This record gives sequence, structure tokens and C-alpha cells, in this order.
Amino acid sequence: MTTQPESADARRRALLHPDQVRVYPLDFPATVPQLLHRAVERFGDLEVLVTADERVTFAEIDRRSRLLARHLVAAGVGKGTRVAILLPQGPAWVEGFLALARIGALSMCVNTFLKPPELRRVLRHADAQFLLAPERLSGRPTGAFLDDVSPGLSVAMEPSREARLPDLPYLRSVFIVRPDDLPHEPIDDELLDAMEAQVSPADWLVTVYTSGTTSDPKAVIHTHGTEVRHSANLVELRGLSPAWRMFAVLPFFWIGGLMYELLPALHSGAMIVTQERFDPAGALDLIERERTNSFMGYANARERIMSEPSYPERDLRDVPFLPPLGTPPVDPRRFHNSLGMTESNGPHTMGAADTFGVPLPEEHWGSFGPPVPFVEHRIADPDTNETLPDAEEGEICLRGYSVLTGMYKREREEVFDAEGWYHTGDRGYFRDGLLFFTGRADEMIRTGGSNVSPREVELALELAPDVEIALVFGLPDPVRGEVVVAGVVPARGAAFDEGGLLDGLRKELSSYKMPTAIVELAPDDVPFGVTGKAERRKVAVTLQEKLAARA
Repeated sequence: MTTQPESADARRRALLHPDQVRVYPLDFPATVPQLLHRAVERFGDLEVLVTADERVTFAEIDRRSRLLARHLVAAGVGKGTRVAILLPQGPAWVEGFLALARIGALSMCVNTFLKPPELRRVLRHADAQFLLAPERLSGRPTGAFLDDVSPGLSVAMEPSREARLPDLPYLRSVFIVRPDDLPHEPIDDELLDAMEAQVSPADWLVTVYTSGTTSDPKAVIHTHGTEVRHSANLVELRGLSPAWRMFAVLPFFWIGGLMYELLPALHSGAMIVTQERFDPAGALDLIERERTNSFMGYANARERIMSEPSYPERDLRDVPFLPPLGTPPVDPRRFHNSLGMTESNGPHTMGAADTFGVPLPEEHWGSFGPPVPFVEHRIADPDTNETLPDAEEGEICLRGYSVLTGMYKREREEVFDAEGWYHTGDRGYFRDGLLFFTGRADEMIRTGGSNVSPREVELALELAPDVEIALVFGLPDPVRGEVVVAGVVPARGAAFDEGGLLDGLRKELSSYKMPTAIVELAPDDVPFGVTGKAERRKVAVTLQEKLAARA
């Protein structure tokens, strides 16, 4: 397909007048369909996705996503249609995402670890009209799983029938993605080409769900232009090429999987090696077989791989991210880190590739790197919103081409301040052009790379009739960063039963949200302030003391 570049001299203008260019410049239209066509032209015969039992080239994922897109249009999906993706990590997920992008539909990325009550809340919030699903979910036939989400939802799996459910009022069809066995007669290629030509950089591409400080779902919206440009910017900073073979733990349904793995691979020709479900022994099999040379995952996943019993016997001589056992640990403060979040489309600070692994001078230890080009930063006084000078700590605010377009079902004034800045809730300061991150301003728990809302876990605990008060905290952990712990005041006359409470939570919450411990609190252990709210800092201290006494 022949297309005109978005701006033939965009890169030249960026070099000559960088202050007049507000976005990362590209020499092709900044949409996922155009990025995919370009990837096929450049890397068609190279492998883009490798799993334990499947190998897929760029040309093949193009063919598969094109066929699925033609079937989806025939089923009623069009530009702007809200489609939830509940597909496993691997080729099926990528095929679904690319098919929707080619049509101009809005991908609503759904966490595949959600339990039925959690999935119901997300699908309702998303106003999802279609759901892409595999033939089995959580080891069960998809129909049985969906009826636990909402009784009668499995009806929507039949091509000739639609759901009409008050608790999921917009959801009509569940589209089961089966290889080479799709239910609708597809539209022709000419019509799909015409649809792709109408996809613009300004179109909404994806909503990514992330935990807020309340139990309500929080869906961050990014456009085609945002995703394609920022991933290209990060590819340049990271120095990606077809020589990269990434072992990918980050799920595609979160921003890390999109911005560190999938879209960068389309730009660079890099290979993604991944698993449907992370398993340390299987991960080592893939790493050893494919000779992967980079790791896209959280520290706790890497630690689990190195703790696998067979690790010492593995041939990992040319795998740079897995050192021999007994290798002295390196203080991570000595090297640039990077800082990012779903709302910033991944990293908004990062050092260039030639700084990776280069020790910092001691005065810069703990740096989270310089700003990513074209992203604006300011440090705001959390009380007055005034901009603070260098070396003064405050709230990190962002503005620029890579920052979210908005949040689903939230007005702009709820998301940005009057000058268009997004307040991240992260605290830090700049010194010598480098960002130093000092912590979160809110109470969000960050455990093993995932965000957990304390209030969501508290609400699940409060469903138990034997619980009077539930308070949930994140406590420091050397591997996961933080772990989820809970304190519970039993209802009057009720016995405290930690095992029973944990069993109940497993039916309501994903595994990463589960408390590692639930501690009994007396009513006097929970003081309340003048506003009627529990004094959480005092409760956290009491909780830690009780945990220490149990150890």
C-alpha cells in the first residue's frame, strides 16, 4: 500500500528547530495499520513472536490479523466500536489487537488474571460492545466462565444471538477467536483497505486499565499517534534492532507490554519470546533454546527464574541478563533507572542506549534518567501547584505528545489541570537535568510491577460477615517492592479466621492482589481522627509490630 508520509521534512525540522516540534517526528503516518505495513515490508520473513510451540513471522501476523479484521467487520465491528480483548499472551492477543487497529476500533485491554466479579466490573465500565475471547478461560470452557461473569452471557457466543443483560447493558456479542474457524463470511480485502485508509493518528486506539486510588476501574486512553510515536522514540533511545531477542514477561494488556515489547518490535524487527502464563522452568527452557539477549519484565520475575532449581545446570553463557549464581549483586543506584506509568505511555524519563550499564558519578546515584525527548516535566508544590525550582521535592507533572488523551468516563477537568498538566501522584525533584524519584503521594500499593488499590481489597474483606473493619497496606519487600497486608477488626462476637478470610478473597480477587497476611486488630488498634477516618499511619505501625511478633 502506498501512502504519503505525515510530513516529509518532519525530522529535518526537528533537527533545525527542535523548539518548534512538539511530537516525535516520523516519515510515515502515525497509525498502527501503517506501522504494520511498514514492518512487513522491512522484516516480513523475520520472526516477531515465538512461544514454546509456535513461531510467527511479521508476514504471518499481518495475514492473520487481516483475516480476523475482515471477519470482525462482517460481525458488525467498525470504527470506534468498543471491543474488550480477553485473549492469552502470545500470537492470539497480537492478532486481535492488530485486527482491531486496522479497522479503527477501540481495543479495551482486559487483564486475563481477573476473576468473574472483577471482569464484570471492567466490562460494565468499558461499555464493551464486543468481547474477543479464546475457547477456554482459566482452564474452563469459556461459556461456563462467562456465565459466572453474568448469568446468560454465554448466549452471546452464538453468532446468531445477542446478549441483553442489564448488568452489561452494551455488550452484545462474544467473538470466539478460533484458528481458521471464524463464524462470519469475511468482507473483501478492498473494503478493509478502504477502512484502514481512514484510520488517523488522532483516533483512539486503546484503553489500558490500571488501578486507581479507589476501587473504581481506571481506563487510560491513548491514540494511534501517541502509541506509534512514543514507541518509535523509545526504540531510538534503547537502540533496538532485529538483533534483539526479547524474553517478554510484561503482559500485552498493560502499557509495558505494548510500549516495551509489541510496538517496538514492529518498529525495529526485534523478536518477542513469551509465555501464555509465566513459569520459571518453562521460561528457562525458552531462554536457553532461543538464546534471548534481553529481558522485559519485573525484578521479581527475574529472581524467580534464577531461583528455579535447574538454573545452575543451564547453558546461559551468552544470556547477559542472567548471571552465574554467586555473582556479587550490583547496587542498582549506580545506574540510570527510568520512570513511567500507564498515563505517560511508559517511560517519561530514560537515558540513551549509550548510557546503559555505564556507572554514574556518586552525586547522581539514584537517578531515574533525563526526560524522554518531547516530554515536558515540571515539579509542583502539592499544596499551591506552583512550579518548584531544581532540587526541591514536589509532585511530578507531565505534559506532551505521549501523555494520555484522557480517561474513559472522566471529564478533562478531572484529569488535567488548567494548563494541561497531568499530576502523576509521584514525588521527586530534578538536579543536573536528571529526575530523582522519591515515592508515591497516594497510598497505591506497587507489588511485583502491579498496582493494587488498598480500597478494593478492603471492600472484598468487608463482604465477610465476620469483619467489622478492614484496612490494607503495602509493606516493604526486598523482591516485590511491596507486599499486600491486611488488618481486620472482627465483628462483635465473631472469631478471627485468617484462613477462612483468605479463602473468601481468592474467589473475588486476582492472585497479585491477595494479602500475604491478615492480622487481627483490636478496636483500640484503630484510632480515628476528627474527620471520622482511621489514622492509617498509626494502624500501619501497629500492623508491622504484630507481624514482627508473629515471625
